[in-house]
Amino acid sequence: MSHTGVLVTVVGESLVDIIQDPRTSESQAHPGGSPLNVTVGVSRLGPRTNLVAHFDDDTYGVADTVGAGDSFMAGLISGLARLGALGAGGRKKLNSLSEDELLIVAAYANRAGAIICSRLGANPPAPELGLLIYQGDAP
Repeated sequence: MSHTGVLVTVVGESLVDIIQDPRTSESQAHPGGSPLNVTVGVSRLGPRTNLVAHFDDDTYGVADTVGAGDSFMAGLISGLARLGALGAGGRKKLNSLSEDELLIVAAYANRAGAIICSRLGANPPAPELGLLIYQGDAP
């Protein structure tokens, strides 16, 4: 089967595994998670692939990750809605998003997921969501 011209874009949360060397006590961050694994797996089947995710530069102070993926996806959907890239009417826009637009949406979604990671339990980030700044709205 030929995959010429096929491009598969995987969108999802970014995860980082912190691996500590027991001999030296040094730690290294390694990107991972389901979206990255799916991207690698699909690329091995032949099509070209893209991974849309955002790695933040915050500290490793994570309290709990339960609900982070759901919040990331909610932020992603919200960001795409702001761009008019949802539903049948938004398909053309979705297929023509620029790299800058994808990065803005991914960063927004990542911040939504990070709110959940900052506290214990999968508590909705309702108060903080109003404080999130969607960079695409900036002048």
